[in-house]
Amino acid sequence: MKKAQIEPGIFWPGLVSVIFITTILITFPDAESRVASLLAAITHSLDWLFLGSVFTMFILLLWLAVFPIHFVTVPMIVKSIIKKMDLKSARYVFAVVTREGTPCSTAFAKIEKILKKKGKNLDANLILNMASNDPKFKDWHPATDEEIAEFESVIQDRLNWFQNIVANKVRYRENDTHITHPVNPVFELLGSILVEFSGDGGKALYADEKCYGCGVCERVCLSQKIRMFNNKPVWQETVKCFSCDACLNFCPSQAVQMRSGRFIKFCTNTNGRYSHPYATINDIAGQK
Repeated sequence: MKKAQIEPGIFWPGLVSVIFITTILITFPDAESRVASLLAAITHSLDWLFLGSVFTMFILLLWLAVFPIHFVTVPMIVKSIIKKMDLKSARYVFAVVTREGTPCSTAFAKIEKILKKKGKNLDANLILNMASNDPKFKDWHPATDEEIAEFESVIQDRLNWFQNIVANKVRYRENDTHITHPVNPVFELLGSILVEFSGDGGKALYADEKCYGCGVCERVCLSQKIRMFNNKPVWQETVKCFSCDACLNFCPSQAVQMRSGRFIKFCTNTNGRYSHPYATINDIAGQK
């Protein structure tokens, strides 16, 4: 039986708040009536602010619900790798990012923040637009061979050009001018913050009755959160999911499902699941 665990960021502030309020109420007997009067006054005077705030948060959360888990920020797996990298001897740091077309300035800001803690700066960056891997859009379709060839041609030309930038250690910061899916700057900022507290995406995953125990989900799980027990996948609570969705996309029987409606964007009944044109199960498993 697993030992019960607590979430320090939630438990301790909550405990301190309860102790503080209890102490005030015990020390000052009339505090309860005063607090009640204060709350009544606030509710009466600022009811418009309360309703407006609730409505605003509702719209924000509804809007966030249709965006990928990584939104416009750095995927958890990338941040984890950068934090573990030993950059003491590095004299030049560059980053190449891929995206469908949403802004990525926030992502670079996150990378810069991590690097500064290591005493480094991002010297150069390159942004590459890729084919969409998000089936939630009504007109989405897997990239055709012709589309892939066109993407590859453009990407290869840009990589060849960027190779000279890196080889000569030129400081180059590319302006994000090839945005095909604009995002309101306010939502971009708030979304990137909320993603940090979005929790473990793996908690929404499970395998239904179609699972026959092939073990593919365990093989492609980069965070090694999934382990097979009695020919059934188990998402371990003690390991944090990278939200890469490989288990969802590579499951041959499509047995891996998501409980939460918030994550339904990654697969739809109409468009199905994202099919990786080139990456195989062995390719993904080899990244471990």
